[in-house]
Amino acid sequence: MTEIPRIYDATDNPIAWIAEWAGPHEGGMTLAMKFTWANSLSAPLASRSICGKSLVNSCAQRQHSRSFLVPGWSRVARLNPLPTIGALIARRDICRYVGHFDRQLASDAHFRFCPECIRYGYQSLLFQMDALSICPIHRTALLSACRTCYAPTPRYALTADAMESPFCCPACGTPYGEKFDPRAWKCSQLHEQAEKSLLPLVRFLLKVKRAKFNWVHWQEWFGPWLGEAEEREKRIATSAALRRIVATSDLDEELFVQPARQISVSSGRGSVTLDPQALSTPTDLRPQRQIYKSIRRHMLKQLPGHVLRRQVLFPERDEVDIRNGILWLSLEKCPYLQTIWLWRLRFEQAESIVIAHPSCNRDLSLLEVARNWPWRGAGDDSVWAHFVLRGFHAAAEIVCDWWERAMALATAAERDGARTMELYVEFAKLLSPLNSPVPPSVAAVFEKQPLGKGEDWLHVVGPTNGLQKLLACCRCGSSSAGLAGNPVILPP
Repeated sequence: MTEIPRIYDATDNPIAWIAEWAGPHEGGMTLAMKFTWANSLSAPLASRSICGKSLVNSCAQRQHSRSFLVPGWSRVARLNPLPTIGALIARRDICRYVGHFDRQLASDAHFRFCPECIRYGYQSLLFQMDALSICPIHRTALLSACRTCYAPTPRYALTADAMESPFCCPACGTPYGEKFDPRAWKCSQLHEQAEKSLLPLVRFLLKVKRAKFNWVHWQEWFGPWLGEAEEREKRIATSAALRRIVATSDLDEELFVQPARQISVSSGRGSVTLDPQALSTPTDLRPQRQIYKSIRRHMLKQLPGHVLRRQVLFPERDEVDIRNGILWLSLEKCPYLQTIWLWRLRFEQAESIVIAHPSCNRDLSLLEVARNWPWRGAGDDSVWAHFVLRGFHAAAEIVCDWWERAMALATAAERDGARTMELYVEFAKLLSPLNSPVPPSVAAVFEKQPLGKGEDWLHVVGPTNGLQKLLACCRCGSSSAGLAGNPVILPP
């Protein structure tokens, strides 16, 4: 191999590097591995040469401080008048493709690779998107573990594990790709194929970047406290929602993994603003009441035969157990009935639900926080209808999830008080309609149109199969008959 001193390290020393080693849309991690391999460097020396800094091996951060997704730590190399390996890596920034959706779509938790691409020392930065499950180039599944020992790959960052054994598993030393050959790093045929195969995905991501999206509820979507698996599922669902909002005909859906929980994206016109005080509360609430009552009537038609409409519309005060703002669930009551109560408490005044009587003939009173969702009623009637419907599916999923967990506790040989308390802590916020009028599984995405290009859009993202889960779960005639006298209720 001929040394071409056209690229330098952080200390302005020439390095062994060939420009053709860098492929289109390639990530910074494989570039750093090639540099480390070609120059026979240890991990600490490679870090010093790339960015002039020491290694950081802490894995506690959601995004590593030496992450190759957003390598801001190496951008200081751009100040150097000479072309450096650090500046080359810094330009491999996923924000160039997705803008501020970087952490919402991609992760540096593990190095994800195609077993065919890695034979040529190539890995696309786009492979770090959790929703992308198949390599668009070779149509093979993307991996995040060694194929020999099944140990997980290191983080997609400048770490000792990644640089001590480039292109090899740090646990067993086996190369990630079969017939790995550094002489194939500048395979022009692979680079041309990668450029062509990744083009539809790049076009889609650039559309997302150019669109003026503001997903204001994304941090609260799916809940604020999530583990690694839940965060990954959230990124997969985010990608699915954006693919429905930004529809592209040439993007192959077979390349993506679908979210575990089905989501729906509904769109309508909206007055988009980031200042909630700039909008006033609508004076005419009749359309909102009519839409809500129409959807409520439709949901009442799905009631099981043994549930009386009086229990839903005019329950007695002791039937709806609300304490400390939490709706307390019980296995002695129909899950569909409790779903209706939870859903209504997010939209109606609690007093009108538990005190009203058929003889009262009172008008429906909607909660201000509900009718003004989001940002003081920025959406049109279509957005409001979708929000109401998604809210019901969200309530159904919450009750079904609680029901399955509570059933497992109730049928256990020994009642575990600690697990019952965990169930209470986990679902307390979800079952607090007065404190959390919008369930965490429902979110809004604002789309600001360029000046003179039409009206703004508002997209409602939320669950879509909650009713189906509820109907499958609701077998009150058989499921709760054997639990009378041994109910599971959220503890005080």
